Amino acid sequence: MSLPAGNDIPSDWRSVIAAIPEAEKTPLVRLLLQVIEQQAQRIGFLEAKVVSLEAEIVRLKGGPVKKPPASNSKPSELSKPAKPATEDGKRPGKEKAGKKRGHSTFLLSFARLRDIMQRRARLLFLRTATR
Repeated sequence: MSLPAGNDIPSDWRSVIAAIPEAEKTPLVRLLLQVIEQQAQRIGFLEAKVVSLEAEIVRLKGGPVKKPPASNSKPSELSKPAKPATEDGKRPGKEKAGKKRGHSTFLLSFARLRDIMQRRARLLFLRTATR
């Protein structure tokens, strides 16, 4: 069997491999065919990865990214008139809780923190020294 030379290799290489007669498929040829198949799979994976990474680069640079079309299943809220404010001048809606609700702030000066740490170190030393 004669294979095409150089740049004349068809894009469908599997058809060329399928055309190899069984008599010419020695163990070495079979091994090389497996290597070719693995390399083809790897190339396909890497090509998909390159496309994915190129899209990620475009996204990170802030460029246009092809997004799926948004579904417009419900009408826009912008076309509706605004709700009137209540008598106290606030818009209707849920009251927001304070930002520090349930949290307490405890400030220590550096000198106070140093004193506490020294006292704890002394206590630990005394406990270990008496054993």
